[in-house]
Amino acid sequence: MKLKIILIAFTILTGCQNVNRPYKGNSGYLIYQTKENQFQVEVHGMDKIETSKMWEMKAAEICPTGKETIYTNVGHKNEEIKYVVNGMQQSTQKQYLVFYGEFKCNGTANKNIAIDNTAWQKSESQISKLKPVSSYLISTTLNATPREILILEHIQKNSPLETFTKKFGKPRRSIKENGTTYHEWPIGEDLWLLSHFYAEYEGSCLKQIIILPPAILSPTILLNLKITFDDGAANFNFYVRKIDNCIS
Repeated sequence: MKLKIILIAFTILTGCQNVNRPYKGNSGYLIYQTKENQFQVEVHGMDKIETSKMWEMKAAEICPTGKETIYTNVGHKNEEIKYVVNGMQQSTQKQYLVFYGEFKCNGTANKNIAIDNTAWQKSESQISKLKPVSSYLISTTLNATPREILILEHIQKNSPLETFTKKFGKPRRSIKENGTTYHEWPIGEDLWLLSHFYAEYEGSCLKQIIILPPAILSPTILLNLKITFDDGAANFNFYVRKIDNCIS
């Protein structure tokens, strides 16, 4: 019986982590095109060596004549796993990671590569253009749950303020200027290190959702640096979901 319990716990901790496949169930890869012959790849899994090797393999597949790496990075995310053994509820921590980065092909890219789509874009310091990013990477690099990011991803373009209130409670604060209103909510698991997001409305029209990291505390930054959310130039990381064709 003791051996059976150990095997159950081991199975829960290790899971099925196949990184050589399109992203599914906390593992696999995502491919985004950032410009002509330039790509960003995310590889999600549990082992840094395995995910970094797969990143290099996908880059070689995309760029058959070689590549120039622009940057690479690694993000980590702990998730509490609950399970039942002999009628008793147990829990443990499972760590996922994502190896991600951007590169430019030295020649023509492979035209047969399937490109993923995403509702989210990111800005990083020293990068003057918004780049695509998955909801899974956002939850990995910020103190936020995957469920929270997916809720924000699927909120409809003409959703009223009440839609956010039902999911996240009343907004912590609201800021108005020249017909634009920003409503703020905190998100995340660590009460001492909360991220927060803003829903930007023009009249009754939801224009975009902006997620800021815990270090950016002042809501006035949205007004003082409004232009940065349009072109992606900022000295801090943020994530944005732009919503087109909204009818106010």
